[in-house]
Amino acid sequence: MIYRETFFRPDELHREAWSIPAVIYNRTHHLLNQTKNKCLFVPIRNMQYLAVLDKEEIIFIDSAGGYGHHNGIGGRIIQLAWLDFHPQIRQAISDPVPCHIAYYLPHAKPAMQRLVQDFSLALEQFEQREHKSFLEQVAQILPFKKT
Repeated sequence: MIYRETFFRPDELHREAWSIPAVIYNRTHHLLNQTKNKCLFVPIRNMQYLAVLDKEEIIFIDSAGGYGHHNGIGGRIIQLAWLDFHPQIRQAISDPVPCHIAYYLPHAKPAMQRLVQDFSLALEQFEQREHKSFLEQVAQILPFKKT
């Protein structure tokens, strides 16, 4: 059985340079390498958010953050994303990884302050569970144009 989700990427409001802590970057890639899935859905229960991990980015969706329809397709709206990872720049595996944060909704910036700690905890909890037994997971990310 396959678990599929569709996500909409609104127009980007703001982008900033950032560095993802090494423990988070390393853990996300470790988890992705251990699964047959191309992406992983990690619930962040403390914030009622969902993180979707793939090799290129980590997107964050607020469960109460809305649902959109476009061209007959429905999906949840991306709040923000961590992307453009550059792990080759770091000197040691314990160094943070330069990247960017893309904000898609105005209220996503305050959430970012909590995400680092809460996402790190969610990854740790996810890793401790039997994540290998999860269904095949597929994320479809589409542009979302407000009409």
